[in-house]
Amino acid sequence: MPRMWDRIDFSTWECNSGKGWGDWCEGIKVIEANPGWQACRFLFQETFKNGIASMNYQKDRYFENDPQKPARFRAYSVRLFSEYDELHNIEGKIHLAQVGIRMIPADATQEQRFAAGCDM
Repeated sequence: MPRMWDRIDFSTWECNSGKGWGDWCEGIKVIEANPGWQACRFLFQETFKNGIASMNYQKDRYFENDPQKPARFRAYSVRLFSEYDELHNIEGKIHLAQVGIRMIPADATQEQRFAAGCDM
């Protein structure tokens, strides 16, 4: 198995909607692997979630003309969202900790990516 490197970019990241009608929050970040590495896993701990709140992420910045299938990628695009719940009078909040990326060398094969548990 190839060597792996976990890098934490943010110790905390949160999105709080506020407490009024129409209040909402959205945060988008791109977490990219260092040069010479490829993305393997998005790392995070969801420490708090309340009301209308969500987090989603997707693979981003694919290698161009990559002969490997599925193609390797360098980053994750991550979105946090929260919204004030008018019906229940609840502030939407989501809080993440230890947000970062697990990387493996850029030249790791598909078999090595699979063995390492990387997102394919």
